[in-house]
Amino acid sequence: MTGQEPLAVRASKKLRNDESLLTKFAATRLRHELDKVPLWRGQPAQHVEIKLLTEDFARYLYLPRLRDTGVLIEAIRDGLTFTTWEKETFAFAESYDDKAKRYAGMTCRRPCPRQCPRRARPIG
Repeated sequence: MTGQEPLAVRASKKLRNDESLLTKFAATRLRHELDKVPLWRGQPAQHVEIKLLTEDFARYLYLPRLRDTGVLIEAIRDGLTFTTWEKETFAFAESYDDKAKRYAGMTCRRPCPRQCPRRARPIG
């Protein structure tokens, strides 16, 4: 890595070129990672809080490195617009009532609310 740019800039470019640092993340790829690891929590309901998901991507080396939390949030927003969300992406809920086994504020096949609450959860 030689060049005139600062080392951090050159390293960042190399990571992006090698797909070791993602600046964009497809919703279908996010679903793939959710299913493959798996990152879903909850039984029998399959969901994960966005806050926990951001921590997972920062913590686990086997997951892709994301530039920042915004990359993950954008993938979630994109995934909500799929009409095939049940197989290819996910839905979104503001909360889950364990006792009633029910999601509240569920969104699918349309854009995410402007502010995705960090305690909200994608649903598989």
